[in-house]
Amino acid sequence: MPPFLRLGTAVALVATAVTYYGAAPAQAAPPDRPAAAAGTRITLITGDVVDYRESDGTVRVEPATRADGTSPTFTTMSTSDGVFVYPSDAVGLVTSHKLDPELFNVRTLLHDGRQDTATGAIPVIARPDGRPTSLVPSVRLAHALAVKVDKTRAPQFWRSLTTDTLGVAEVSLDRKVEVALDRSTRQVGAPAAWDLGFDGTGTRVAVVDTGIDETHPDLEGRVAAKADFSPDGDGEDHYGHGTHVASILAGTGKASDGRYRGMAPGATLVSAKVFDGTGTGDMSQVMAGVEWAVAQKVKVVNMSLGAGITDGTDPLSELVDRLSAETGTLFVVAAGNYGSADRAISTPGAAASALTVGAVDREDKLAWFSSRGPRLRDALVKPEIVAPGVGIVAARAAGTSMGDPVDDSYTAAEGTSMATPHVAGAALLLAQQHPDWTGQTIKNALVSTAADVGAKWYEQGAGRLDVARAVRQSATGLASASFGKVDGGDSTSRTMTFTNNGSTAKTLALDLGVQSWDGKPMPKNEMVLGAKAVAVAPRSTVPVTVTVNPEVGPDGVYGGTVVATTSDGESVRTPVSTYNAPDLFPVSVRVLDSAGRPAQQTVVQLIDDALGTSRPNDPFLADLTYAVDLVDGEGSVQLPFGTYSALGSVTERGVAVRRWTGLSAPEVRVDKATTITLDARSAVPVEIGTTVPTDQRDRTVALRRVLPAMAGRDGYITEVGTSAGPSGTEVRVTPSAPAKVGAISLQDHATLGTAAVDMVVAGQRYTPTYDVPTVTSTWPGGHEVPVVAPGAADAKGKAVLAKIAVPPNAPDPVAAVNQATSAAAQAAAKAGAAALVTYVDAPGALPVALTAPPLPVFALGNAEGERLRAATGPLTITVRPAPDAMFNLDVLDRNGVPKQHSRTLRPDQLVATRTTYHADQPGVTAQKTYYAFPNGLWKTQFNQAVRIPVPGSWTEYTGPGDPGVVWKRVVTEMANRAALSMNQLNTYQPTERTRPDEHWFAAPLRATAAQLGPDHPARYPAAEGRWRVLCSNCREGDLFTPALQWTDGTGYVGPYENAKYFTTTTARLFRGTEEIKPLPEDMALFPRFPLLPQSAVYRLDVTDALAGPGQNGAPSTPLLAHATRTDTSWTFTSAPSTVEPPSGYSCLHGTKCAFQPLIQLDYRLGLSPDNTLTARTFDVAAAQPLGARNAGSVAWVRVATSTDGKTWQDAQVKPSGGGVWTVTAPRTTGDVWLRTEARDSLGNTVVQTVQKAYRAG
Repeated sequence: MPPFLRLGTAVALVATAVTYYGAAPAQAAPPDRPAAAAGTRITLITGDVVDYRESDGTVRVEPATRADGTSPTFTTMSTSDGVFVYPSDAVGLVTSHKLDPELFNVRTLLHDGRQDTATGAIPVIARPDGRPTSLVPSVRLAHALAVKVDKTRAPQFWRSLTTDTLGVAEVSLDRKVEVALDRSTRQVGAPAAWDLGFDGTGTRVAVVDTGIDETHPDLEGRVAAKADFSPDGDGEDHYGHGTHVASILAGTGKASDGRYRGMAPGATLVSAKVFDGTGTGDMSQVMAGVEWAVAQKVKVVNMSLGAGITDGTDPLSELVDRLSAETGTLFVVAAGNYGSADRAISTPGAAASALTVGAVDREDKLAWFSSRGPRLRDALVKPEIVAPGVGIVAARAAGTSMGDPVDDSYTAAEGTSMATPHVAGAALLLAQQHPDWTGQTIKNALVSTAADVGAKWYEQGAGRLDVARAVRQSATGLASASFGKVDGGDSTSRTMTFTNNGSTAKTLALDLGVQSWDGKPMPKNEMVLGAKAVAVAPRSTVPVTVTVNPEVGPDGVYGGTVVATTSDGESVRTPVSTYNAPDLFPVSVRVLDSAGRPAQQTVVQLIDDALGTSRPNDPFLADLTYAVDLVDGEGSVQLPFGTYSALGSVTERGVAVRRWTGLSAPEVRVDKATTITLDARSAVPVEIGTTVPTDQRDRTVALRRVLPAMAGRDGYITEVGTSAGPSGTEVRVTPSAPAKVGAISLQDHATLGTAAVDMVVAGQRYTPTYDVPTVTSTWPGGHEVPVVAPGAADAKGKAVLAKIAVPPNAPDPVAAVNQATSAAAQAAAKAGAAALVTYVDAPGALPVALTAPPLPVFALGNAEGERLRAATGPLTITVRPAPDAMFNLDVLDRNGVPKQHSRTLRPDQLVATRTTYHADQPGVTAQKTYYAFPNGLWKTQFNQAVRIPVPGSWTEYTGPGDPGVVWKRVVTEMANRAALSMNQLNTYQPTERTRPDEHWFAAPLRATAAQLGPDHPARYPAAEGRWRVLCSNCREGDLFTPALQWTDGTGYVGPYENAKYFTTTTARLFRGTEEIKPLPEDMALFPRFPLLPQSAVYRLDVTDALAGPGQNGAPSTPLLAHATRTDTSWTFTSAPSTVEPPSGYSCLHGTKCAFQPLIQLDYRLGLSPDNTLTARTFDVAAAQPLGARNAGSVAWVRVATSTDGKTWQDAQVKPSGGGVWTVTAPRTTGDVWLRTEARDSLGNTVVQTVQKAYRAG
């Protein structure tokens, strides 16, 4: 087996009760604590890494070097289905259906918990193609193999896949699955069934979950068989979910003297453990557990778990349907905990045969978390029934703390997980009463005897479980009568049945109560019963026809309940539904590449320009986008009447072509069969550059369709794009007139650096392509070297000129050329060559750039390569280790794409900022990412990080200035498994040309309350909330939050956003000599302190200390040699305030909070790039935060220095105006400590000691 594969199954499963489990579906943080930011690194199946920050829509891509030494470009898509990042060598495999697009949907991967901090493997399901395969999984899934790909070996897996040596036909993402008494058993009528002698005796039920604690008094001796399909291998419940579920289902209540007795305490349990001690597992573990459980001859299988929302065609739902049909077993399944959204039934609850269970509270109100139906795409009634699922007290497994423990034996939990075993237990009572009944018959009886709780048919099904009625009532009906999707206008009929299990005849009066999806009454004769009443003989079943007449009313979904009643008070409830699908028109899409051939590597989506608002009765055609499956450049989709826009792209890759083309066809009317042709031949070049010779370091081009809010629905933006990185990919886009509704927008965003290399031979200049970080770090300076051919006897110290042949009949000429180039680099390095110059032996061939080659490699196009080959004389190369300038360019077409789209910008058209990137530890590397957000015209921003040399200093040019574009500038330094990103948000005006100098990572970094510049986008009255910064050193009501951000004077970072506040910072608050403890918030990301409701004086002592190695998102010693520890003590007066914070800041909860008078210190040391102070004079700024309450003006500052923290010398301090003091420090060398004291006119003070604040030179 290949070493990069770890055996096992793939889709993770997690025990699914709602409120109390860390693995439960994502929810908003409770109101008493802040939520963490969502910036997350995700390794793709290709080995490429994507840093996706969902909170602000930024996507940063780090390409993985391929086996041939090259790096891919990326095609990007942002749609209603997710955020897709397709490497250029994966697009063809996706469009040919060999790869699941979800493997590249970073939103799905993040929501499934596949980020690198959470898991080291990528779970996939591979379908063999009939050839021998080296993949040997532990579980086989319906002709497929579940495999975990080790992320560290993902590039090797990708190479095997793309070279077709794995023997698989398809690879898809193995989706995550989550495991979704006293009062509740009475609520559903269980005591009445017990009184009749029904307690489940003689029945067997399987619990597919986290295992069962057999030592618990309520479950002791109850488990007849068990098997473990999790990695634990011991069958024990280390999480607590399975024990809780089993107790609700069949617990005896022994530990509570019967108080917490389960539904069927006489039943025998079978335990299929499919989750480990964290409550997580894989889908294939669940499938194996289900198959084993059914083989144990159980009558009922309880599945308090669920995965993503599906239409019932997923593997797990299909397995449930198959086993139900083959064995008669009843699967009782949780609906899921997706809350108030409709069409949210998860697998396997989406299985038609499953009895799917929602949840109600103790007052029979639908639980807030309970998933609503109906089933996707066909409106099948789901859930069919609801049961208590809020505040359920049941057995607590030994050593676990799931839920809200009541005592050592019991815990309370909520979720559809808790509702499900109530229904499964009721099924056992019926199975005991009627041993000959099949699972479907039991399902029919439970559902049709349920009690109406006043919810909609797709929320409650028939109603709340009423087992007392189920065991007593003789009349029953079907669990549901769903027509599914009805195409065309012809009438369609279904047969309902009513059964009389009693000994006397019954007459049932029938009433049909149905509404349309949009809440209006059903049109007359839209759905008709074949009879108003039926007579049913004893122990007989009678049919009743239900007919749907789609032509009567508007298309869409109709549903409700047929209620049958008898004269003796029996009631039978059968939910009904139909989806009358509208007339659909075939829309054919043809995509042609730039040569007029059917495009092979292409993606296309169609966007509903009405945002689905034109069909309020049809929830299944409210989709915003429709993906088009394309084979050989052609595909089709069925669409209802309306106006649509097409967005797509074509990637062309060849020896002489490297091109991405964005395609659009906005506002196409569909009222008949329609063909949309997207022709790359009509595209125009999109070019961006400067008048200064530069290297492209990163480039992203995004083509977007922007739609405004309408008819109560939010506006929407979708896009296609390319993240080209440093490659020389040609970009083209089809021109477009401005859209009539919304916009068709194009954004071209690039980062350029002044050319790092000058190459000259015999007076002739050449323009090579090269890997900038490799060349500048390994071969800086001027060089004059002879040129020799490959294999020369003495290549040492010389430049090898390699002419790369294109192998004849190569199945992939590009891959063959890349591999040959990589081999040439290896050979040249082995021969001791100083450099390699390459070109491809084919007319018009493009240069092949290698990423991180073993020696400097300079790639030329074919024409330049031939010219160099004919030249005489040595090769003269100048390599600059750092750029003289970098250009951060952004050009935006707000609506419409012009026919001419080439822009060359001069430095004097941009905003110039002299920028220093400081670094003072060996081995530190850095990268920068400049995002540009056009207000109202973007959804996500894709960029590749640009590596920069540190320490270093040059001019950054940014623009052109546009007040409608927000720039987020991020600088990250990395070393020894540690990383820290500082960021700054700015806007630039069209007339701006310069900005003050900036110093990123200048010592000393320290904790402070972030101060926003006047151009910060959050300052604008109409600014989006996403740009606001949390107010710290702030009082909100009677709670105080200390400083949360660290700053270097230019940018800032909030370690709390990465859950790292307590890694670096300790804060203590005092009132007099009394220490005030922070609120006891176990999950809090930072402390909050209670204050008196009246004015009082406080002292805040804060210690900030650098973290050690391996910390991401916190200042640490591998990155920073200075400010290793900072101790700050503030005294300040605080009083209640009801003001709003200054513009740009947000309060933690409400809208009223205020900065407190904690004097802020800012050190302007004028350090060299390596954080050395060469002069003795520097500035210190001391001021109160903007808008601080009870603050005076700072009138006194004192500064002292030390080299050991013991002996201090006062520095000379003189005020220089504007809250700034000029400091002249005593002469010294080495590391210097700083102690600064300040006081304002109202008596607020600060004393701050910074250990090793800087190095004196």
